[in-house]
Order: sequence, then C-alpha cells, then structure tokens
Amino acid sequence: MCQKQRSHVSFMSAESSAGASFMSLNSSPHGEERRNQRKISKRDLQEAVKYGTKEVAGYGQGKYSNQLRYKFTYKDVVFIIDETGTVEVTSYALPLPLNAEKVTQDDIEEHDRWKLSLQRVPELITSHTVLVVDQSASMRNSDVWEQPSRSRAVYYALACEFVGKRLRAAGRETGTNAASLTDAISVIEMRDNALLTIDFEPMSWVLYNKLVERANNYKKQQAYGHGNYVPALRLAQEQLRARSNPQSMHTLGLLFLSDGGPSDACRLKQYHTGCGSMDLVEDLKQLMRELVPAWHRKRLVVNTLGFGSDQMDFTVLEEMAAAACAGGIKAAFTRNRPSDDALGANVSSFVTSMLQTHTLTSKLREGSRTTRNISPAKSQSSKYPEDWEIFGPDKKVKVSRRLYDQNGGRWYLAGFRHEGAVGFAKRKHSLGEGAERVVFEAYEIDAALNRVGDAIVVKESRFVEDITKAGQFHIPFLATQHKAANLARKFNVSLDTKLKGRLDSEKVPRIDFLRCAVFEYFDSSEGCNISFLMEDKIDHKQYQKWNDNKGGVHGQRFYGADFENAFGMPAPAFEGQRKQLEVMIEGEDEDEDDEMETNLWSASRQFEPISDEDVPQAFTHWTYRISKRSKMVCDLQGVLDKTCKPPMFLLTDPCIHSSAGYATHQAFGRTDCGDRGMHKFFATHKCNALCRILGIDSFHSRRDWTN
Repeated sequence: MCQKQRSHVSFMSAESSAGASFMSLNSSPHGEERRNQRKISKRDLQEAVKYGTKEVAGYGQGKYSNQLRYKFTYKDVVFIIDETGTVEVTSYALPLPLNAEKVTQDDIEEHDRWKLSLQRVPELITSHTVLVVDQSASMRNSDVWEQPSRSRAVYYALACEFVGKRLRAAGRETGTNAASLTDAISVIEMRDNALLTIDFEPMSWVLYNKLVERANNYKKQQAYGHGNYVPALRLAQEQLRARSNPQSMHTLGLLFLSDGGPSDACRLKQYHTGCGSMDLVEDLKQLMRELVPAWHRKRLVVNTLGFGSDQMDFTVLEEMAAAACAGGIKAAFTRNRPSDDALGANVSSFVTSMLQTHTLTSKLREGSRTTRNISPAKSQSSKYPEDWEIFGPDKKVKVSRRLYDQNGGRWYLAGFRHEGAVGFAKRKHSLGEGAERVVFEAYEIDAALNRVGDAIVVKESRFVEDITKAGQFHIPFLATQHKAANLARKFNVSLDTKLKGRLDSEKVPRIDFLRCAVFEYFDSSEGCNISFLMEDKIDHKQYQKWNDNKGGVHGQRFYGADFENAFGMPAPAFEGQRKQLEVMIEGEDEDEDDEMETNLWSASRQFEPISDEDVPQAFTHWTYRISKRSKMVCDLQGVLDKTCKPPMFLLTDPCIHSSAGYATHQAFGRTDCGDRGMHKFFATHKCNALCRILGIDSFHSRRDWTN
C-alpha cells in the first residue's frame, strides 16, 4: 500500500533528554551538503538531538572506521552525529512506506494465464505501455524528499500511481484511469545496456508487487553505470512493435524517464550504427519518429520525462518528444525536479493522456465489432441434457464462481450457491438479447450432472471480440449494479427516517438490486478464460420498466429488445404511449451549492399518499441529489415483490449517468450518457409525493431543465 502521510510521534528517553546539551553542532561539509539537498534545516537537526530517540548507529567508514556514530530520529528525519555529539555527519528523511499487497496462489495463476492469453491472442490487448527507467549511477542520489534515492522515488511513483491507483479505480468507476488484466506493461532499465526486467505482463496486484520489490531493493540493485539512450530506445521500439499489426486496435504508451542527458556520447561524438555513423541526436530522433509502423502512430502516446535539477540540460529529451510529434505521434516532454513531489502527478498525467487516446480507440473498435450468430430458443420448454451445454466434470474443466471486489479491484472465489454444485448448465439457444448481451437460462449442477437449485440466467457479450475477455467484459455491469445497490441501501435508510410516524410506512416499497457473480472456466482451445455473468432469474410475468436512460418515465411495461435481454421472450403489449423527448438540452447546468440542503416540509406534505410508481422515479431523482449532481441511477427494471414487508422492488441491469460521462470516458459503460442522460430524465420527470417528502422537489425540477 502507498502511504502519503505518516503520524509523527515524538519519543523522549533518558538518553535523548541528555541531548539537550548537544545544541552547539558543527556541520561538516558533507553533512551540510546532504541537508541542503534534502531540504532539512539546522533547526530540524537541533530538535532531533533534543527531542528524538537516540541509538548507536555503528562506526564510520574509511579513516573514520574507529569512530562511533549516533543516530537521532525525530519527525521522520534521521541525523547521524559523531561520538562527541558536536559534529553533524549526515542526515536523511525516512522513506515513505511501500508495502506489497497480499496475493493468493489463485491470483498468481490468473496473472500467468492472462499473460499467456495476451501473447497468444493479441486482439485481447487493451493497451501496452513500455516504461523506460534510467538506472544509471546518478539515480543513487538521495535528493528526493522522503525517498532514499531517485531510483526508489521513480519506482514508488510507478507502483502507486501507474498501477496501484488504477487497479483500485477499476473497482469503482470503470471508465476512469482504471486498469485491467488486458492492459500490459513492460519495464526497461537503462544503464550501459538496456535490460528488460518486466516483459509484457498484465496489470494486476502481482505486477504491482514486482514494482514494489524493485522499489524496496534499491540498496541491493540497480543504479550503476551510464545511461545510454540508444540501446534502451531500440529495445522499447522492439517491444512496441512486437504485437502491432494493421488490425491492432490497442493503445500504446512509452514513458521514457531519465535524470540526465544521454551517456552514449560520453565515449563517442559519433554513435556507430550497423549501417554507418550518424549523429547521436539525429539517431535518437529518427528512432522516435519510427517507434511504431504508420498504422499505429495515432494510438501511441509518448512522454519523455526529465528528472533532474534546474542546471541539468534536457534538450535531447525535448527534441526526442518533438521528433515523435513530427512523426504523427502524440508526445510531450515534462521536467521534474528531484526535490519536487510532482513525480506522481506527472505519471498520472501520462496515464490520462493514454486514457484519452484509448477512448478514441474504443470507439473505433466498437464500430468494427462482429455480432455473434446465436439462435434464439423456439419455446420456453427444453429437453435436458440434450438442449443444454454442460460446464463441469464431463468437459474436464474446472468451473469457478467468482465475485468482484469493487473497492480492491480484484476477483475472488466465492464457491457455488448450492451444496454439492461443481459446475453449471446453460441452454444452447438464447432466451433473448439486448444491445450488449445475450441471455441464457441456466442451473448449477452437481457431479452427476443433476440440476440443483432454482433457475438462474447467465449473460455474455453479443460480440465476437468480447468473448475471450473473460471477467473484464463484465466489470462495467458489475460496477454499475454494485454502485446502484449501495445507493439503494442509503435510499432505504432515508425512507425509514422520512416516513417515520406514517401509518403506511410499511406499505411503501423499498429498493434493492440483484446480486451478480461470474462463472468462469479455462478454455484450452481459446487459450484463455471464458466467463458468464450470473444472477437470479425473476418472474417475467411480473416484469416492469419504471424508467429508462432516455427520458422515458412512469409505469411502462418492459418492451422490445430490453425485455428479451432479461427474459428471452416476446415483450407483453406496451401499456400507454411512451413520452418522447422533443427538446435536447445541451451544455452544463448552472452552478449549485454542493452542500446538501436542509429542506423542511409541512405536516400536510409529509402525509401525502404515496403510490408504488412514485418510488422508482423518486429514487432516480434522489440519486442525483445525494451524489451532488455527479450520478443518476436510471433504467429501473425488474419486479415488485409484495410478499415481503415492506414490499421490495427487485431491480436489475440499471444504467448510471455520470457527470461528463458521455463526453469523455463513460465511467459506467456504454449506457452512461452523462449530463445528456440526466437532462433527458428531468425533461420528462414530474416530482411526485415521495420527491416532496424527501425534500428534493425543489432540486432540479422539470422547469429547471426546459427553461
């Protein structure tokens, strides 16, 4: 785990109290230089000696090997003084802690399977980033605050910002700077020669731990020799081109980080190549222009990052970035002082640039997706097992049921729902399909292939390109349903509070969303995992759609492809005419106070009658309010269970609109229409009794959006 802050604890011991006499300290040239580099003041030194913990630090080196040293630690700063207590030897800040994440053997095996899958099936790759890290001798310099060396600071930023933060984001909003197992990383360390230390590995906590290990082993490895640009850049080019072909649609990235100019020219003014001699800088610029073939340059993002003092000349890095731009590549140069804490921010900025390019790439990819040819079921009845596909012991594949941790951004085994279940069976013919997924009826099965438990439904993508993405395809749906369920729980608590004292409190329905899991197995013919989204099957005869993500509202019956997506059968007759949005409102809404208002309502308003249909519409409106205008849960569809007390809306397949989602990254998948979707809801929404009871009727009424 990356920790940006620490608790500062003062210690006072019998020994340290004696340190009060060590107030007159002489600074050695070395000690003063180190303090200035690390921005540690003389006062910090005096406070450490007076208030810090004192312990023996061992003996000096070289001609000082017979002289004892003492160490004082205070406020995360360490000072070394001589045995007389009068001469400052050196000082440094304690490094920020960087701990490995706990991974299971199953996590390691999944990481290895995905690495093999990405190599065998390049079409699975979402992105491939090559990180070139300068590990020449100067990277041992310890002039970075709270880091023992430049080398450790760089690996800290890569582990935390490039990998850790993105893996955690994957568990929350999938379209942000989130990462998945289809994003691959290669790491090249630059010295006299280039060394490939991480070779095309998928983004996972296993990869994160490898970066943490390199960061924390800074004393044993890796900074030595010269920083020769040409071998490192050629190896980076080789990595970027390795899986590139005219049909490739994945995003490419190159982060080239150095704390100085190229050392190639230290030996020769002319760099000798296999085809003659040419100027070193021109050689580097030519390599940058031709990093990838022409067909992939629009999907490549390059950042050359200079990590050094103001006196350091980074002209070559600037010219390299400019040459890449001239070759049709999106490229930039960034400068970072070693003493700055902006290294992580610069890495995050590079990630954002890659995301923007990936968004454009995704739209191109979607436009070329191939629809699968799946036959629908001709009737609701079927013969078992003739009309069913078995996933279990008879196919000699290990089937697992997994849940997704939205906060940690990882999968974990959950076990089957029914005792004795070892796999599942699904109908060969689909029940129906929607815009994105195909739906099949399914059951869990035991070792004898008997069906156990109630019927469930499993869903997979309609498109050929998504089938081999395993659980990664389902993450946006899982994240959306998980977020909607969390908001529903808060909504129910709010209802309990607002309806307290009403005689009909237990008659007003609450809201819940079905829980989802994933069935997954390894398909040896495809060389990767295949997965199905699984959830309970609910009564299609009672199914309704209370609103959609395009402004449709009220108790409309589920219709068309959406109904077939959930149940795989023709939709019932549509009751009533759907309201069509005639005016589309563009642009941003006016500024509002982000603080939640305290809205008082009269006693007569509190006891207004509430209809069942009021609840879903009020919930959608309430999610917009409680999230401070950043999210809206809509497309509410499912059944109303009146057998429980209070009644419960059991909903599935919601959509979430997020602010600016439609225009940028669609944080909750392809159905996230952003502000435009929110506008459509308010263009047709009329606040009902429950909106008024919740105190949200004055918060973006229909009039606000149509004026």
